[in-house]
Amino acid sequence: MRLVQAIALGLSGLAMSSVSLASVEKAETATSAAALESYIVKFGETGVLHYAGDVPGMRATRPQANGLRKLDAKSPASIAYRDYLRQIRETVVSSLVCKSQLS
Repeated sequence: MRLVQAIALGLSGLAMSSVSLASVEKAETATSAAALESYIVKFGETGVLHYAGDVPGMRATRPQANGLRKLDAKSPASIAYRDYLRQIRETVVSSLVCKSQLS
């Protein structure tokens, strides 16, 4: 009988510790999730499909501007404009990261 009581007491303590552990893990996860926030950043630049050549030195990628029916995503102009957009995105993201580290 004492063995049964000891086992029952041990199991109840084990169950309590797992509940406490689960609560701690949930609290840590909630804290981590609160620290990570998602944002949507909308850029003012036109996408490759609609770019009409507004940036000096960059040719239009818009199909109609080139006499095409479909976008040529592999054209030198498209690649150059995508690289230009990537550079803008990286600049903005790095400035946001720097600002968040200062806060």
